[in-house]
Amino acid sequence: MICDPHATPWRSLALGRAARRLSLSAWVSALLWAAPAVAQDPAEAATDQAVVMAPSALSVIGLKAEYTADEPIELVVKVPRQNVLRARVEVVLMHTADAGAPIYQSLKDYDRFSDVQQLRFTLVPPAAERRGMLGLLVRVRGLRTAKAEGPAEAFEETLSYRVRYADGGEASLAVGQRLDGRVHFAVDSATLDEAAKAQVARWAAALGEAERLGAVRVEGHADQLGRQNYNLALSRRRAESVRDQLIEAGVPGHVIQVIGFGFSRPLEGAMKDPEGRGIWENRRAEVIWFTEEAKP
Repeated sequence: MICDPHATPWRSLALGRAARRLSLSAWVSALLWAAPAVAQDPAEAATDQAVVMAPSALSVIGLKAEYTADEPIELVVKVPRQNVLRARVEVVLMHTADAGAPIYQSLKDYDRFSDVQQLRFTLVPPAAERRGMLGLLVRVRGLRTAKAEGPAEAFEETLSYRVRYADGGEASLAVGQRLDGRVHFAVDSATLDEAAKAQVARWAAALGEAERLGAVRVEGHADQLGRQNYNLALSRRRAESVRDQLIEAGVPGHVIQVIGFGFSRPLEGAMKDPEGRGIWENRRAEVIWFTEEAKP
């Protein structure tokens, strides 16, 4: 069944400029834990329809309420086109039990010259993350003009959903292992220096020795300097740089996923220095390796 984003009347949060300055995880958490306007148990909703958390002008089709552990989450976003100069579509998956902490992120761009009416996304998180109730955020941000001719202005449209992974499936929950070491970056940079390339080579060697390589997630981070949206994009570019280097070192590209956290997950030790001398430690990328084992 096609998902109607307006089918379930949940309360729409008033998100003003102050709310947009929240971290991604805090912002999403607010949406996920918002009380519904009408008392309705999500379990009572149609079993083949995702539960929408906040109405929006966006249109999303293809979502279901429940997925098996072996099933990808597929959706189609009908993108706004009128007077849009350029825009980015962001789809973020998170566990509601972890206060909205992102576990999977996918981005796609389009502009006024693109013959694009809709964008298709396929989300395949590591097996360890395919459990329980999930929050799914679909957000479009970009620039558009109020009229066909006129000054550009920023716009943002958002939809949030609840979906669920059912227990069962051929793959059991995997164990995520954070590999030793980190790579660090210069200010406003996603370029790997020689020391970083050497660290990525060590990661690739460790992954190459794995008997069963389920999935690899590269996590990018930024320091607190600069705007939130910029740092989110920068942290993802850092993760993508590590991914590209891993592929060059022989790690299969199809098992690698990337996600950027911006400044939402700083290192505790780096923040304790009153003079900020440890700030560079947050400009980093890390790798988590997931193995997938068959159920007995």
